[in-house]
Amino acid sequence: MTRKIANDKILIGVIIVGIIVLVKFETRKMSIPINADDSGISITDEEDEKGLQAAKDKFHGCMIKAAKIYYNESTKFFEEFAKCIKKHIGIGVSEMDNFSNYFFGEKKMFLPMKDADDDCKWLTIGIGGVAYAEELFLKKYPQCSVFGADPADTGNFSKIGQLRPFGVGIEDTNIDLTVMINGSYTKKVMKVVSLTNLLDDLVKTRFVHYLTIDIEGFEYIILRELVGNGKFAHSDVVFCQIDAELHHPKFPKAHSSIKKLNAVQFMLDFLQVSSPYIPVFNVPYLRHPHQKVTFVNVVDPRCKRAFKPQSYFGKNKNNL
Repeated sequence: MTRKIANDKILIGVIIVGIIVLVKFETRKMSIPINADDSGISITDEEDEKGLQAAKDKFHGCMIKAAKIYYNESTKFFEEFAKCIKKHIGIGVSEMDNFSNYFFGEKKMFLPMKDADDDCKWLTIGIGGVAYAEELFLKKYPQCSVFGADPADTGNFSKIGQLRPFGVGIEDTNIDLTVMINGSYTKKVMKVVSLTNLLDDLVKTRFVHYLTIDIEGFEYIILRELVGNGKFAHSDVVFCQIDAELHHPKFPKAHSSIKKLNAVQFMLDFLQVSSPYIPVFNVPYLRHPHQKVTFVNVVDPRCKRAFKPQSYFGKNKNNL
C-alpha cells in the first residue's frame, strides 16, 4: 500500500513536470513573431529591403540610360529623370509631407517622420527671405528644432529658429556672391563658413534629419562632398533627407565657377551606386528651369529608424 502511494506520487510529479515543460514551450512559441525567421529578423523587413534595393537598381539603370542620351541637355535629362523616379521609386506625392513656401509655388517635399524623434533637426541653407515652409514644418513636428544660415535676406526666420548670417561652403572664406536682398539680386563680398563648422557651432550635431538648400548654384559644390570620397562623407556628416533647388548652371546670375558645371554628371556622381541617397521627388522650378529634388538617405540606420524609407518598397509595391 505504501509502495503504491509512493508510485502514485512519482507519477503525479512526472505529470506536473510535463505540464510545466509544455506550457513553457508553448509560451516560447507564442513569443516568436510570426513574421520573423530564426535569427529574429522580420520577414517583412527583409522583403522591404529587397524591394528597396531592386527599386534603387532599376532606377539607377534608367538614369544611366537617360544620361547617355541627354548628357549635354540637362533639361531633357531631368524630364527623363523624373519619369525614372515615378516608374521605379514610385512614392506618391500624397504619401509625402508638403511644406509649401508660397513663393513661386515652391514645395519642400519630404517623407513623413514615422518614429517621432524629440531631438530632430531641420537646417535651411539659403533662406531667401521666406520661411513659410519652416513654419508649417514646426506646426506638424513641434518637438523639432529649426536652424538656418543666409548671408543676406533672412526675413522673419529668427522668430522661428536659430540663425547665422553667413554663407555656407567647403571651407571658411570670403567670396563675391550674388545674393537676394529685398527681392532683388545684389553682388556682395560675404563671409562663408564651412558646413562642418556651421553644424558644430549652430546645430551642435553633424546628424540632421532635414536639409533644405538653395544657394544659387553653390548647392552642387556642397552636395557632391556628401558622397563617395567627398570631404563631408568622411566627416560624420549625415542628412536623412535633402530638399535641393538645383539651379540651372547657365542661369543669368550664376557664379562663374558654376557656369561650366554639367548637371547631368553631377547627378550621376551624387547618385552613384555607393551613394546612400535615392531621389523620391523631382519637378522643374521657375523658367530657367531649375530642378527641385528630394533625396532620401536609405542607408544610415538612424535615418531608417526615423523615416522608414524601406517600408515604401514591400512586396505589394509596384516597382516594375
